Amino acid sequence: MGFDFDILLSLRIDKATGLPIVGWTTPVPYSPEDHQVPENFRKFLKMRGHHLRYYTQTAELDSGGTLVDAASFKFYFPTWESINDECDWSNYDWSEELHHEFKEAVTWFAEKDIFTVQWSY
Repeated sequence: MGFDFDILLSLRIDKATGLPIVGWTTPVPYSPEDHQVPENFRKFLKMRGHHLRYYTQTAELDSGGTLVDAASFKFYFPTWESINDECDWSNYDWSEELHHEFKEAVTWFAEKDIFTVQWSY
């Protein structure tokens, strides 16, 4: 069994209109164009590999589960130095450069406030 990792869109529904909305303080109708994932971040939407476990351990311990909002995931995002010695990265198609790109993507998802991060175990 592989370790699966997904970034998901999570929308609330306006009770009065039945339409999807975004924002907590002042909810506004959801606009797909405002939340289109940049092409260079799309490779991080669905990933598989045990190396991703190093990115979820702290967030999982705090949340008690396998699903967190993107902002929480960003808060617990590890530094490359903190995970570099933990794994034999040659076994995975992963690098320090991808780690930093992944952090940029997570930052973008966190700023949109409607994305969640989910992993398999």
